[in-house]
Amino acid sequence: TCFMTPLIIDDPRVRAMVDHLAKQRGVTATEVVRDAVEQQLTKDEQRRLDRLAAIEELQDEAAPYRHLFLTDDDIYDENGLPK
Repeated sequence: TCFMTPLIIDDPRVRAMVDHLAKQRGVTATEVVRDAVEQQLTKDEQRRLDRLAAIEELQDEAAPYRHLFLTDDDIYDENGLPK
């Protein structure tokens, strides 16, 4: 079994906003919080994917210039000693 502590919202302003939105939508406060958390998780995941795509784009742009940089294989022999 999984024991989860209840979510307690001590901030009266936050609680009022959640209750107001729940009343507006005709849903429970739990549904309002769940929807908000799901939306934020989705947004965070999209940001992560966007950053990865930007990194891949930079790697693709830099690929033609890789020969200009030395690697460990250029500097050290198979025993790890300087060439």
